[in-house]
Amino acid sequence: MQIKAIHKINPGGTRCNASLLIIWGFLCINSSAQTYKFDFGVAAEPALAGYTKVTTGHLYLRKYVDDSVNGAFGFENWDSLHMQGLNRVHPSGLNRDVIIGWNNLGFSSFYFSVRVPEGTYLVTFSIGDFGAAAVTTIKAESRRLLVENLKTAPGRIVLRTFTIMRRDSSISGSKSKVALDNSYGREYPPICLNWDHKLTFEFCGERPCIGGLDIVRVDSGITLHLCGNSTIVEQEDEPWSAWGQMAHRFFQSNIIINNLGSSGLTANVFLSGNRLKKICSMMNPGDYLFFEFGHNESKTNGYESQFQKAMRTFLDSATAHAATMVFVTPVARRGDTDSSTSVGGSAELTRSTARSLGAKCIDLNAMSLRLKSALGSNSVKEYAHFPASPLWPDQPAINDDTHMSDFGAFEIARCALQNGLKAAGLPLAAYLIDTTTFNPSKPDDPSSWSLPYSLDTVFRHATPGATVRPDSTFAVTVGA
Repeated sequence: MQIKAIHKINPGGTRCNASLLIIWGFLCINSSAQTYKFDFGVAAEPALAGYTKVTTGHLYLRKYVDDSVNGAFGFENWDSLHMQGLNRVHPSGLNRDVIIGWNNLGFSSFYFSVRVPEGTYLVTFSIGDFGAAAVTTIKAESRRLLVENLKTAPGRIVLRTFTIMRRDSSISGSKSKVALDNSYGREYPPICLNWDHKLTFEFCGERPCIGGLDIVRVDSGITLHLCGNSTIVEQEDEPWSAWGQMAHRFFQSNIIINNLGSSGLTANVFLSGNRLKKICSMMNPGDYLFFEFGHNESKTNGYESQFQKAMRTFLDSATAHAATMVFVTPVARRGDTDSSTSVGGSAELTRSTARSLGAKCIDLNAMSLRLKSALGSNSVKEYAHFPASPLWPDQPAINDDTHMSDFGAFEIARCALQNGLKAAGLPLAAYLIDTTTFNPSKPDDPSSWSLPYSLDTVFRHATPGATVRPDSTFAVTVGA
């Protein structure tokens, strides 16, 4: 089947220009297995058997492509693409020809989307270039970190596999829907990659390189359901980050992350917005339900009894579905010094209530205080403190002592997962890629840690007031 499309393309791998050309976008789907297989490279090189060829001219535009058909695919941010197809004429394999990201502005990034039904998908990336070294970072959906700064020497090809969930706001077996936060376009599906109808992957870094992509629908695996606020959410916009969006990077491919956290939520608003109902419609025996709230509750006097009632509701739901309930004490604010009073007392309330309920608890608050102390003067790099930047000209200098930077979110994820799972005696710890216990008193060096920014959200900053991408793209020319 073919889908006719009008696209802006970049002939010969050069920067996309304004010419309109007509090309054909091919639909690649095995309807019985829901399998999508793509071979990235150049049109002159035939696709590997069973794969669909993807070149720099395959662009995903809602305005022109019928993306209601599962299998519709293409690159996004088409006015700002910096890609090149390379033919290495290697004897065999997906990476005999590849697509790389490049530009002269100090970063490179490209987004590739595939329309798929709601569900979980085993996704395998073929990374590397036979002809040159590459440095590749891969993120999924709303900045879910999968691979960071993977360096591959010339000729080295690396396969990385993850299970990624694509979800929408509908709730199976119900007429209810998740109440999405549309303020500033935060969870509005045409903008928010977490809630639209496709899987989207960002390839970024010094020289990102992709040769092949396999996407296969799967119905098994252990799911870690994350419930919380802006400290756990998959932050849509740079330069803010949260530990929940780092979680994929730490687990083996049979662990699924379902993060329904959202900024500004209390536990009760999470419940009234049908987010727990959505989770329960997807929850299976053996899954895990994580609860990290407190930041927003603590802004109101007398929140304690309602907070404890919500904790019991979450526990009852996990028990009813034979899942493991895990309460997580809230991440400390930068000004906090005592875990007994941290985040308006909600950390201690979470601990004590979890004990009284006989439930598992990860004391992320105490670990985050240890981390902050160990970082000393560098603790400012853990939080969202950024000078004014040309990358987000609409945003003045940021001095945020609650929310995390990418570095801080990564370190907090290490606390929660590489330390907290073991400390709480949770079998989930066995599925970590690296089972070494992380010591919050010995954090990574922020001066030697980096993560490429996600360009999609940089482009939003570049056009102040723009909150909707009606064509499922965000067309801003870098450097204009």
